[in-house]
Amino acid sequence: MKRLFYFLFCFFILLSGCAFNPGDFSNEETQETTGSFNPLTGVFSPYLYYGRSLLTKEEQAGYDFILKAFLTQPATEEEKSRTQIIVQLKENGFFLTEAQVVKIFDFICKDEPRMALLTSSVIPRRSPAISDTYDSLGENPAKTAYFDNAFKGMALGTFWETYHKPQTEEMEEHIAPILESVKEGMTTAQKVRAIHDAFLATVAYGTINSRGDGNLRGAFLNPLNTPDAKVRRVVCQGYAVSFLYLLMRCGIPAITVTGTALSTPGDPDTKGSHAWNKVCIDGEWYLCDPTHDDSPVWNSDSCIYNYFLKADSSVPTHEEGVLPDGSKTGYPVFPKTGTTDYPLEKTEFRQ
Repeated sequence: MKRLFYFLFCFFILLSGCAFNPGDFSNEETQETTGSFNPLTGVFSPYLYYGRSLLTKEEQAGYDFILKAFLTQPATEEEKSRTQIIVQLKENGFFLTEAQVVKIFDFICKDEPRMALLTSSVIPRRSPAISDTYDSLGENPAKTAYFDNAFKGMALGTFWETYHKPQTEEMEEHIAPILESVKEGMTTAQKVRAIHDAFLATVAYGTINSRGDGNLRGAFLNPLNTPDAKVRRVVCQGYAVSFLYLLMRCGIPAITVTGTALSTPGDPDTKGSHAWNKVCIDGEWYLCDPTHDDSPVWNSDSCIYNYFLKADSSVPTHEEGVLPDGSKTGYPVFPKTGTTDYPLEKTEFRQ
């Protein structure tokens, strides 16, 4: 059964004046990031789905401020010696309640595939040393938010210099050839297929290291430390967030979707927690499931397209926001697809 190693701490909120408009994520509003994007500190600014479509203007400003704190390398000796990422909200003019801070952080984690590499927090921490970090009733503005880095208790300077930067550099070595599959003159749909095919040639379903099978580590690092190994192991969440990251690196709006699906393609009886993607092409959203499109043969570079750029109605096996027992769970608003699949023949690219 596919296991989802990702917390579902979500809020089902539609704020007045903030309803989602697919046009907000049209490809014309994005720009190519391949080749110029800084994987340590770069921000996918125009197309952060949750941060740009489900927050008030005040919350969005707080979202950007908190995200920047995560992507900023500590510079001073005081910052380097900290063991937590500290975000001073109130003194910087952000008057957000604890509930708003938690919601913002949850949305950042859903928008930004690198967050699992940066933090081990599920929610912002209270500091036992500062009693007024949050108002006890949650009604007054939060003063300070504390977040654990990926290795709780490690100094931030040590984390960045001896772990995060080397890890990112190694990941980039594996990511670069996949991004190179995107050629000049490709349409957005052709780019999605190029990334889909190149990515699935490098991964297989399974677990080598539980710290990486559900995030970018599993897809782009080699936990077995064998440089000649071709295929890396990930579970569905690892497929989804890694595919999302590759698409975002190419300026293609996409999200990760969580819910329930068949545990094994073709098995009509067994369902489990699952993660997949939705991709926006020319203002229209389409379902993609890289896990189920991967070849069942380990170490194979082939793939299928049964779950590639599909309409929701074409994939009834996938139920977003539903637990395996059929119960609903709180989850953010997932965009609905159009009524028809994207024509597969239009995703082929011939130079």
